[in-house]
Amino acid sequence: WDNQMESSSMFQKLPTVNMLLLLKLLFTSPFGGSVLTLSCMSIPYLSILLPPSSKEGKRMAKEYKSHNAYFVFIRSLVLGERIKKHRVGKVMHNTPVWDSAFQSRDGQKEKSLSYYFKEVIRDCGSNKSVCVLPRLMFPHPPIYVVGDSHVLSLAWQTLRVDDINSYEHLRTATPFPATGLKAYHLRSSTQFFTHYNFHALLRRLPNQGQNRTIILSAGEIDCREGIGGTLLKGYYRSCNEAVEDTVLKYLGAASEIAL
Repeated sequence: WDNQMESSSMFQKLPTVNMLLLLKLLFTSPFGGSVLTLSCMSIPYLSILLPPSSKEGKRMAKEYKSHNAYFVFIRSLVLGERIKKHRVGKVMHNTPVWDSAFQSRDGQKEKSLSYYFKEVIRDCGSNKSVCVLPRLMFPHPPIYVVGDSHVLSLAWQTLRVDDINSYEHLRTATPFPATGLKAYHLRSSTQFFTHYNFHALLRRLPNQGQNRTIILSAGEIDCREGIGGTLLKGYYRSCNEAVEDTVLKYLGAASEIAL
């Protein structure tokens, strides 16, 4: 990506849309470590390559709305542009993902993208099974954030969790996104790809013989378009009925997942 690869016919520049897709896959992968670092390092390059006002930037926004929206969103998360200034320095506040990615890499900030790319290839290449995640690398023990694309708002943040003895534990919010997931999709009778993607993510959560705690995110899409759509189609008599049915099915599905 940064043209610092050694000259070889093996390396070719990716089409722009492929770069955006690769950024999305790298940032939303739960690996952390070199994979997260590579996604962060690509942000300055892609920002120069795709200014919003440029011809290519406008084309991406028009023809590849989802990929471009993810790029804008991830860029804001990495650079801390979504952080409210009045919350900086408080006990609970968001940290730019760039800072989280590099906090344990002092002295390596000047290394090129090709360096981190090679690290990713080495780390993933050492994993012999395509069904098992590579060794995960986090600043703190992970807490998995599973659900719709809103899980990215918490991605790679450090959460402070108090136990029953008021002892503080630091956890790294690790994203497992199932883009497009609705609360209504969690029903066991759902035959839609988001339902299957969600359960595939649950099966991929690392299991070290300990109880796993997850943060479940779903429901925003239901409020934005799902409930209104079902009302217009005549499935419910009122908004209250639609909301109550959605909430009950969501809670029932969450209870089943927890068993």
